Order: sequence, then C-alpha cells, then structure tokens
Amino acid sequence: MDPTLDKFVMVGGGNETMSIGQMRSLVSSQYYKEYFVDGNVSATGQGNGWDSPYSTFAEASAASHASIALSANRAWARRNVIWVAGDTLVEDVVAFPQKTDVIGVGSYDANKMPGITGTHAPVNTAYGTRFYNIW
Repeated sequence: MDPTLDKFVMVGGGNETMSIGQMRSLVSSQYYKEYFVDGNVSATGQGNGWDSPYSTFAEASAASHASIALSANRAWARRNVIWVAGDTLVEDVVAFPQKTDVIGVGSYDANKMPGITGTHAPVNTAYGTRFYNIW
C-alpha cells in the first residue's frame, strides 16, 4: 500500500481532508517508533513499513509494548504509533500496546475506516492506547 495514494482521512471535525502521506508526515515526527499493519496481507513482514507490514494488530501491539518497556533511550517516556490498514481485522485482543496511538488509514467497501473486531478484554489499560480513525 502506497501511503501517498488518493486515500483521505477526515480531520478538523470532518471539515478538511488530507492525504495519508500528509497525515503521516505531520504526526510521525512526534513518535518514538512506528509500526505498520495491513490486515489484507497473508505473510507477516517486519512491521517497519508498508512494504513489509505485520499482518495482525497483535504482532504490532507486542512490538510496540516491548519497545516502550525498554529503559534505553528513555523509551518509557515516549509514545509509539501503529498505522493500521486493511478491511476489518478480526482478532481477540487481551493486551493493548501501552503509550501507543493506533491510527487507521484507508477505507474499504462502504466503510470510511478500517476496523478491529473480536473479543477485547484488555488487562493493561493504565497507560492509554488511543485509537484514531478505527471502528
């Protein structure tokens, strides 16, 4: 998936649009680590870009959580981001990635954002996972 394609994200209460590439450029400098998930790929990659994304949200969550737990470079004092593309990811989520923003990109069928469904019973909600543009 090329983040510069003509897929748009609504911002400013739905009054403006910006391309995925513009949004990523705007916010990526604010994060410690970036992880990528594409629910439409069958083979899992390294999660470090759209050319090699993770295929599940759980993999990206575990990687993000592990990087935040590091004491090196004061990682515990930072936030990560997980970019999620792909129709609806069906996963049972029991541990959200701490100090991580999860941002949905793209759309499919009649939905204007990707989704994450399944049984969600997070055991670690103390440090806040924020979801944007995800249903």
